[in-house]
Amino acid sequence: MGRPTADAHTSTAPEDSLTVRDNRTGKVYIVPIANNTVPATSFKQIAAPRKQGEREENETERGLRVADKGFLNTAVITSEITYIDGEKGVLRYRGYPIEQLALDSSFLETAYLLIYGNLPTKEQYHVFEGEVMHHSIAHQDTEGLFRAFRYDAHPMSILTSAFAYLGSMYSEARCFHFSHALLKMIELNIGHRPTRLCKGSRYTRSKATTLAAMAYRIRQGRKFVTPPAGLSYTASFLYQLDHLGEESYTPSPILAKALDVLFLLHADHELNASCTTVLQTSSSLVDPYSAVAAGCASLYGPLHGGANEAVIRMLISIGSPDNVPAFVEAVKRREKVLSGFGHRVYKTTDPRSFIIRKTADEVFKVTGKDELLETAMRLHDIAMNDEYFIKRKLAPNVDFWSGLIYRAMGFPLDFFPVLFAVPRVVGWLAHWRQMMLQPGGVKIWRPRQIYVGPTRRDYIPMEDRVAVNGPKNTPTPVKHTGQSKRSMLASYVGKIPLSPPAAHHFSCLRPLSSRSHPPAAHASVSSSKMFSTLFTATLLSAFAFRSVLAQDQFTIYTVALNQCESAHITWTQATAPFNLAVVPVEDPCNSILVDLGDHEHLSMTWPNVTVSAGTKVMLSLLDSSDQEAWSGEITVGEGSSACLPGASSEEAASSTGLSTVSGSATTLTLTSSFSTASFSTASAFESETATIVGAANAGTVGNAPSGAMSSVRLPAAVTVLSSVAAIAAALAF
Repeated sequence: MGRPTADAHTSTAPEDSLTVRDNRTGKVYIVPIANNTVPATSFKQIAAPRKQGEREENETERGLRVADKGFLNTAVITSEITYIDGEKGVLRYRGYPIEQLALDSSFLETAYLLIYGNLPTKEQYHVFEGEVMHHSIAHQDTEGLFRAFRYDAHPMSILTSAFAYLGSMYSEARCFHFSHALLKMIELNIGHRPTRLCKGSRYTRSKATTLAAMAYRIRQGRKFVTPPAGLSYTASFLYQLDHLGEESYTPSPILAKALDVLFLLHADHELNASCTTVLQTSSSLVDPYSAVAAGCASLYGPLHGGANEAVIRMLISIGSPDNVPAFVEAVKRREKVLSGFGHRVYKTTDPRSFIIRKTADEVFKVTGKDELLETAMRLHDIAMNDEYFIKRKLAPNVDFWSGLIYRAMGFPLDFFPVLFAVPRVVGWLAHWRQMMLQPGGVKIWRPRQIYVGPTRRDYIPMEDRVAVNGPKNTPTPVKHTGQSKRSMLASYVGKIPLSPPAAHHFSCLRPLSSRSHPPAAHASVSSSKMFSTLFTATLLSAFAFRSVLAQDQFTIYTVALNQCESAHITWTQATAPFNLAVVPVEDPCNSILVDLGDHEHLSMTWPNVTVSAGTKVMLSLLDSSDQEAWSGEITVGEGSSACLPGASSEEAASSTGLSTVSGSATTLTLTSSFSTASFSTASAFESETATIVGAANAGTVGNAPSGAMSSVRLPAAVTVLSSVAAIAAALAF
């Protein structure tokens, strides 16, 4: 605990301490250092009188608070589980180097190590393995939950819900709601906490593969498979994924071993976002199932569990290895995002990436080399020898290679986060168990905030209030779907107006005269193909009708903008073309800072944000049917100054970023029992120009569609009616 002293020079401060002088009061405080860490609560003793005019919400007289946005340098718990040295590229589980464990151990043995602290004996491992495999079978009532999901539900969303569901099924998992006080009493009497906890944690780690396999099979329309006996942990998982009734089905031992290594490498990684979420949730003494469900939700986010998926999408976008040099240069100009390189913790090569590279070679021997491998290798070689990446310590991480392995093994992209979550459950439960058994009991995690909102103000009656408008201060208008104009015009008891009064809308339509609408496409169809054409067109109309009913409200997403850096802006479906502009927060309706032009697609990349740092702006989007969408308030961050007026020619050249996307001809063929109809559409997506008001051209951007047809399941009634309508229309001719 920090304590004030009269003079820093005369005080006898311990060697392992920090001397802090508060220049506001002249007092000096001694803060103890233990394990190279200072307690944040010590700074709460450093208080000062509130200055005249200072906000009372600062709580100056109550001591200092420590701000650490994103937990960049905050330790919230003492742990004995995983050690990471990001500067040297070291990863150890309970003191054992990850390289040794990957070479000599197995995932299940490593799971025992993480949870219980030591490698098991042969007898201990036999008991542990038997317990895990025995409890891997899910209750048959669980099948009802999985069948309730839509056919296109994301498997990670299904897995998250499944863990939460099991918390309601197994009453013994909720033991901590009742036993925390008892555990505390036992600790006071015998000097330590008991080492055996409730069964919920054991059930959770056992059922992870089963729930993941069920999430996979429900997407495939397959029956669920009971976990087999006599197979290893990962072989059993592969069996549950792929067995279709074949006799004596045995998964490939090479793939099972590769998956075992990948699971081992992903088992734990200290207090990452998902593990912290599990512990934060567990601090309220919730059951382990609910805590793991919270961890899955955190892992579901694209900044965490979706990294290896992002690598594959990046490699697909690069295409040929010949395109890698141009991609690397675009990355250096900050026009493209490089996935699979660098790490929040590691400042050198991720130690897991070397092991995974060897595993990839073994997998490719039996599956064949992935078509993206050559592109990945070319990117790896160029980046590792480029001074730009060397200087910034951007080396390949575990996600760079794991995505290629999962893809080679035939897993769909959206299943990658599930393959991350299954082994990570072990790490979460190891940290959960450690927290529950820590000396002094469990304290609920309750971080502080820095309040910068309004000071005290008195309530004003509604009739005396002055309206405060703007996208930050008023609700976003909601476009209600699922109601026809007929039902909106109908009258009934309790009807609520679908739209609030116009005065509460933030709306200021910008002139549409600058729009350049593409000419309508015309096509002629011969009478000999009239029937098949109408049949196909009717089916496509049914698809379009279904899509209209399901569309969400028109929204543009708030993104980070940094001066002279690229920014990727996306929005939801509406009626193209879309006119995009950057407007000042102070006068969004009458002033445009940057006109980013018209766009046919649902995203664009602004190569250089030609707005000065510190400027507060919003993104204003207008579609061809005069719908408006507004982003939240954005404060432009610091960045290069090369793109601003007055920059040197060398700086300007290095910041220039132009990218042109060309579309290709797309042919769609639908075959019916009557005839075959073919449609061919050729399109060339010209570069879209971002024009700065009163300045030079900002660059060109664009995202061409893939050319693949997107479809949804149609009810039988819709299909039948579409066919009848097509026949009737054909007969009319």
